[in-house]
Amino acid sequence: MDKVENAIPEMEDYRRLYQAAEDFKQLACWKWMSDIDIFGVQDPVSGEIGYCSVMGASGKLVGLAVYVGDEGFTYLQSLLEECGIEPTDPDFELMQRCLLVVFENREELTKRDLEIIKMLGLKFRGRKQWPLFRSLLPGYHPWYLNQAEARFLTICLEQAQEVARACRENRNYLPLRGFVYLVRVPESGEEGLRWSDKHIYPCPAPAPKPRLAVKQKLVQAIKESCRVSDQVWEVDASFAPVTIQEDRNSRPYYPRLFLCGDTKSGLIIGYDMFKPNDLPKEIQERFLQVVAETKTIPQLVATQNAATRTALQPLAKKLGVTLLKVRALPIIGALREEMARRSGV
Repeated sequence: MDKVENAIPEMEDYRRLYQAAEDFKQLACWKWMSDIDIFGVQDPVSGEIGYCSVMGASGKLVGLAVYVGDEGFTYLQSLLEECGIEPTDPDFELMQRCLLVVFENREELTKRDLEIIKMLGLKFRGRKQWPLFRSLLPGYHPWYLNQAEARFLTICLEQAQEVARACRENRNYLPLRGFVYLVRVPESGEEGLRWSDKHIYPCPAPAPKPRLAVKQKLVQAIKESCRVSDQVWEVDASFAPVTIQEDRNSRPYYPRLFLCGDTKSGLIIGYDMFKPNDLPKEIQERFLQVVAETKTIPQLVATQNAATRTALQPLAKKLGVTLLKVRALPIIGALREEMARRSGV
């Protein structure tokens, strides 16, 4: 992220954001809208569309989730249609690109949240009355909004109220769930922004294409020096169940945790943690390192994580290894659970 993207909201940005959240809460549109009544709002600055879901009908979380851009829409589709990223994938919860406001108890807010509320001179009373704003990015821990995000979430909250009122008057205002979505689109005029409805057919973000990211000579050399076996390995390079924060003002991120387990011995035979720059290259290099160290090419590799499987596909083809998609990895899963337990995740 550059300096502009990291700009902290000004007090006037916060004031407008909190006012929009309070107005949204008072409208209580979750009484007649559900979280599958999806609509879009186009960002006047970036042009990206945020796909909005009103939360509260279930009686659990109350608020608004805005899934931003093609990446956000892809994740939303995974939630609604059970396609794309699968819920059994260890990366599933950490792949959201989303702006979020939920109304929580006071103890759920951080010192920084409470200081902003105090500076604005606002007061909230009771349970599930305190607005909590967060930005979610793939591979990162939920974090405070930057200026651009605060301004866009404010607009989404304001437009959500317009959409909600229209839905209350006309049950057919939003298209039925399918390929078309209603999007609120801005147009600049002499008196500021004017908003209108547009129906669009959004497309999910394209899936990354498998590519061999290591030198073919290296693959061939390792293939010739290692024996082909009937072994079955588990391999995973999903996000680690721990976060790293480089300084106290930066957004904490989840590093990738590469693990390779031998199902015959029940042992972990490959382990590494890294912040990826080129994920396919780094997964392929680490897999080849395990092969070289064990002098063994497994017959079958079981994977649960989509990113891992995509990275290994071209390499597995070169080595004559069969890739198997599974719902769980017993050896690796047990280690990840232990790590999560120890880190308190």
